[in-house]
Amino acid sequence: NKILAGRYLGNVLFLKIINLCIVFLMLHILLGIRDYPVEAKAVVYIVALSVFIDAITMLFQAIFHAFERLELISIGKIIKNALMVVGAFIITTLELDLLSFAVLYVISSVILLIFSTFIVIQKFSKPVFEIDLDFWKWLIKEGAPFWAASVFIVIIVQTDKIMLSYMIGDEAVGLYSAAYR
Repeated sequence: NKILAGRYLGNVLFLKIINLCIVFLMLHILLGIRDYPVEAKAVVYIVALSVFIDAITMLFQAIFHAFERLELISIGKIIKNALMVVGAFIITTLELDLLSFAVLYVISSVILLIFSTFIVIQKFSKPVFEIDLDFWKWLIKEGAPFWAASVFIVIIVQTDKIMLSYMIGDEAVGLYSAAYR
């Protein structure tokens, strides 16, 4: 029901922000367990911010799916990837550090979020911000299988890197990840 897009958008946005806060707290606890260098922690926090922004952007892109306007997702990906390529070229030309690449992720994610938000509000629906606990319960119940599948996929895909980090170190994880991709 496309008429309810604003209601879904506003309610899911609230739930997503709550979820992202919980994930950020877990990330903070996990980073505190290991003795990572300050620069490594900064990079992880900045990249996590980019991932969180992307998670919110995906909510707006779900509206593109609902209204069958998938070309808007493609345009957004082209914009983000073009920014990443240009930014990576500038960073490598200026011989900047790893932190600069992390900031580049955030900048490109923010621009994609702005693009997606603007298009959704202008062409489809404005978010209706309300706290409807019954609707939230229904959303959580309906979304739980998808959430669980996502969590298990992340665990399966990332377990090797976590084990390698504990067994050999972060440099080995970087080499392994680069070769794996």
